[in-house]
Amino acid sequence: MSTEDQDSLTMVVSLLYFAFTILLSRFFCSLIFSFILHRSKTVATCLLDFVTTFQVCACSIENATFLRRYGMPSYLTVLFCQLYWNAISLPTGYSGNPCQNWRQFVAGRAKLAGTAGRMACQLAGGQAAFWFARSFWSVGLTATHGQRLAASASCVSDLTVPGAAGFGLEFLGVFADSMLVGGLAAFSSGDSWLRHEEVQRLTSCLLGTWLTYYGLPLSGMYANPANASAQTLGCRGTPLWLHIAVYWSAPLLATSLGHRLESRLPLTPVSATAAPEREKQQ
Repeated sequence: MSTEDQDSLTMVVSLLYFAFTILLSRFFCSLIFSFILHRSKTVATCLLDFVTTFQVCACSIENATFLRRYGMPSYLTVLFCQLYWNAISLPTGYSGNPCQNWRQFVAGRAKLAGTAGRMACQLAGGQAAFWFARSFWSVGLTATHGQRLAASASCVSDLTVPGAAGFGLEFLGVFADSMLVGGLAAFSSGDSWLRHEEVQRLTSCLLGTWLTYYGLPLSGMYANPANASAQTLGCRGTPLWLHIAVYWSAPLLATSLGHRLESRLPLTPVSATAAPEREKQQ
């Protein structure tokens, strides 16, 4: 098979992987809303956290196929599309990122036990995504996916800088995202285009893509503890305590600080359409 044919096949297979993952997640979300939510909101909430995190992480894991096969421009394009799709398609109140649940706790809208339980479900969802991706690669549909399967058996940590630097990078990435919407609302007039829901959503996706571009070769710039654990937990080069410090402690601390600072900003009322989106993006 020629290189051009291999490139085309890899792209088709990866796109089918994305489509199947998203449809599978939406199917399970529909089942949860239809048959579990009215019986037990607690169970349904944890299951939705599991499924949405599974979708976010499973798609993120496949992104590296585009980076490996087509280069950084293709990778960033796919990443931006995924961020935007997640922003508009995931159930309201769910982001596939433990930082959102932690923010609810810091804001006093959730108890510690419930928050810990939801974050545990998200951690499990991330691990399920990793095994799902490996199972897909094991089918051997393309040479690139076969190479990814072989590489996953002895992974190397994405943290290529000293631990303190990695901590700072992940902290700044989450802090910038956490403060984005509140900052736009605080420093713009009530009818400014900066306060428009779609502008804030696109800006958040662009920021996430930009941060990933610069942080990817340094720490991976996951800005998502569950996703970081799904892809790097147990990899050579980063002991467990350092993984927890860089990929869990830093993002959660940044979320806490971001909420505290945002609560002190001179916010003016946000439009009814923008308010739900603000919670969805954190």
